[in-house]
Amino acid sequence: MGRRLVAAVALLLPALPAFGRPAGAARNAIIFVADGLRPGSLNARDTPTLVKLRRQGVFFANGHSVFPTLTTPNAAAIATGHQPGDTGDFANYLSTGFAALGSETPFLEDDRVLATLNSRFGGNFLGELTLLAAARAHGFSTAVVGKIGPALIQDVTEASDSTVPATIVIDDQTGSAGGVPLAPAIAAALKTTLGADKPPPKQTPNFLQQEFLTAAVTRVILPEFQRRGRPFVLVFWSRDPDVTQHNQKDGATDWKVGINGETSRQAVQNADRSLATILAAIQATPELAASTDLFVTSDHGFSNVRRDRPPGFVAEDIATHLGLPLFDPDGKLPDGKTGRVPVGRGAGTTTGNGLIGTKVIVAANGGTDLVYVRDHGHKTVADLAAFLLEQDYVDAVFAAGPRGSVPGALALADVNLDGTARTPVPSLVVALHAFPLDPRDPIQTQVDVSDYTMKTGQGMHGSFGRGDVMNTMIAFGPDFKQGYVDPAPAGNADLAPTLARVLGFRLPSHGQLTGRVLAESLVGGPAAPSSRCAEAVSLPTLSGIRTALHLQIAGTVRYLDAAQKVKGPIVWGDWAASLPCAPAR
Repeated sequence: MGRRLVAAVALLLPALPAFGRPAGAARNAIIFVADGLRPGSLNARDTPTLVKLRRQGVFFANGHSVFPTLTTPNAAAIATGHQPGDTGDFANYLSTGFAALGSETPFLEDDRVLATLNSRFGGNFLGELTLLAAARAHGFSTAVVGKIGPALIQDVTEASDSTVPATIVIDDQTGSAGGVPLAPAIAAALKTTLGADKPPPKQTPNFLQQEFLTAAVTRVILPEFQRRGRPFVLVFWSRDPDVTQHNQKDGATDWKVGINGETSRQAVQNADRSLATILAAIQATPELAASTDLFVTSDHGFSNVRRDRPPGFVAEDIATHLGLPLFDPDGKLPDGKTGRVPVGRGAGTTTGNGLIGTKVIVAANGGTDLVYVRDHGHKTVADLAAFLLEQDYVDAVFAAGPRGSVPGALALADVNLDGTARTPVPSLVVALHAFPLDPRDPIQTQVDVSDYTMKTGQGMHGSFGRGDVMNTMIAFGPDFKQGYVDPAPAGNADLAPTLARVLGFRLPSHGQLTGRVLAESLVGGPAAPSSRCAEAVSLPTLSGIRTALHLQIAGTVRYLDAAQKVKGPIVWGDWAASLPCAPAR
């Protein structure tokens, strides 16, 4: 789906008035993504702006990341309003079926990789129209600023061309080789106003880069939008607290401190300060304040890391189990290029990814690993599911095919991973073990077993534990209720349809795994919809292990709360106190 088709499709969509607002009244929208911000990190000292918005606007008390609880799957959900089963953005590292920039398991947080995927999959590897693309087609000015990868995903078709895109894109690669080009006037305005036409490198805490990106919004982009005199949609993807929580060293070798240390607190303050600066710029102009809606979300929660083995231990164990050699897909070849390199036992791989003979690919993603069986052989898939469920580092397994076809595993469809994806679908999705240090506060004290490069005591996410699933969601502005706490389940896939409704157009859908319009949060909207709690449980393996899933259902949308493996009765134990409701049994 290239740019021309995006525009043609979007222009066929009718305008829709929002609740309580006359048709034709122009609105602007800002999405502020505080990457990795846990709801328990909000407090009056560190996040005064967020606390104020939570009190004055709409607070979604029952918020959800999509699973896997990783950055790019949630970026795609925020962008399109679709779950990973439709977008094909299953994780930050994927098997794409070809070597993208030299790797068979490329990292999606790279503008060049996104452009390569687009060229391979019809001009839009997500296969769904994004909110920004639809807004552009309806005459809105659009911009996205922040973290490389998830930023460009917000208007992913803009990664397809080498020409200057219609959407202003400023991220880590701006001004560098492989970055999305800027219009000369915008690049010149950055240079004149901020003293540089590209952001500084990331830090821990990420003060300088965050300050540059925030100033790019308030001192360059917003003035440009006002000059154009058209409504706008802007996404700011705050790198903090995520980048700091990943790299902080307060809890080096000790997960009891980890991301709850002082460095991470400064990163949380950093994100709140950026939000305050952007909000002040909007409110300084009464016309903007009266016409701009703000939606704050975090793509996922966060956990402390426990890693006892080198990255790639899941791939190594599978290779040993199958009696096949292990290769590093991101290894260094003698000529300095990246490629397949043999790996000895216990040596680990560069990023945790592994190629196992010619039969299996493992894409490691911290708290969740994707396993691709090349020939989709049912016997191999079932054997690997049973083997992995016996490992103490695995919490849950989900398999391609109908529920019940792989003993011990629930189906990909149970967790919104079976849809219209264009990218290869994993045979197994493996959630690694997550547990709280303090069951009285499981969200803030969660620890993840990680198959990635972060060290024990640093931060990661991706698991099916509550600390990674729960996110922060707040809406504020003229179209949202004031002082309203929404008890209904909500999630990142709900942002795009809700904001499209506010902005006056409808997003078309190819797949069916869509979020819902959060109508109860809008001025003049209905009461919160009824929802119900449910559980899904797999058939057992020969040793009696089952995967259990806790979820909520509102309308046709499934919101995923937690998953674990069980023997015998289902007892949620570690997560019981943080589950929003208990299903009837």
